Amino acid sequence: MTITTAASAVRALATRDEYADAIGAAIRAAAVHYGSGDSPLDDASFDLLLSLVRAYEERYPQRAGSVPPTG
Repeated sequence: MTITTAASAVRALATRDEYADAIGAAIRAAAVHYGSGDSPLDDASFDLLLSLVRAYEERYPQRAGSVPPTG
């Protein structure tokens, strides 16, 4: 899953792989943002990505990671 703008991520995460990709993207974007400040995601896209992860965790709590990043 590659998200560069909020408009490109309008559908919910449907699979565990999409969920894992979204978590990875959020972790990478946060690391870059707090490191060099040059994140591949704008603020709205990052917020949307986290909301998609939260929605997936609420819908499929049994599939969520052992330490969800939105917890």
